[in-house]
Amino acid sequence: MIYIASPHAEHHAHTLLCLEHGKPVLCEKAFAINLAQAREMVDRARSAGVFLMEALWTRFLPHYQETMRMVESGRLGKVGSVLANFGFIPEAPVPDRLFNPALGGGTLLDIGIYNVFMAVSVLGRPDEVFAKMTPAPTGIDQQCAVTFSYRDGAIAQLFSSFEANLPIEAEISGPQGRIRLTTRFYEPTARIEWYPGRVDTRTEIPVERQAGWGYHHQARHVHECLRLGLTESPVMRHEDTLLLMETMDRIRQSAGISYPADQQAV
Repeated sequence: MIYIASPHAEHHAHTLLCLEHGKPVLCEKAFAINLAQAREMVDRARSAGVFLMEALWTRFLPHYQETMRMVESGRLGKVGSVLANFGFIPEAPVPDRLFNPALGGGTLLDIGIYNVFMAVSVLGRPDEVFAKMTPAPTGIDQQCAVTFSYRDGAIAQLFSSFEANLPIEAEISGPQGRIRLTTRFYEPTARIEWYPGRVDTRTEIPVERQAGWGYHHQARHVHECLRLGLTESPVMRHEDTLLLMETMDRIRQSAGISYPADQQAV
């Protein structure tokens, strides 16, 4: 298995090269720059019969899985809102990839994807997408504010920033209660706080804690897929990755975020 963790702009070429040589690939999020690249990568993996998965490790973490069980069991009632924030001020020396358009820089692909992933996991594909961004001098999004709306009335509000150190938290709310995933909501250190009533009714939902940084949950799953001869994960499916990439393309179109790679896909 090959794990690809290069800048986003290089995922496409590196992954295609590996697949051409029959090498199973675990590709770091964001999977590609845009949907066109992601589709080509998935199509190549399917035609070659080679395993390919996006390394969105949060999906395999115990606290995320428990959160989804709570949502899917109806414990919150019909979910009406998802809120997620992710922001930090990059420290010197600032990695070039964060602000370089040629490398897919900007908050959306680097950290905003976790916000998008959380909203889509809970509410599915948004019916409408509206986004605004604060451009950095290089033209990429230094801040990005996103709103998803759904025909059933649900709304997601997502914010990512390289201008402020934000509480990296997520909240999922319905008429019967609210889940708060504490800082850093995408990591195994996050706690699940359950609010069945008003803000002073908090209880903590226990989750499994294992030693390590948390990547072993994902790695264990990939090795099991390879042991079984699978070419696609049943947990992080190709269609899940394509939905994420399509949604981020819609966000970028609304906010006016573009990359050189977009012109190559036309």
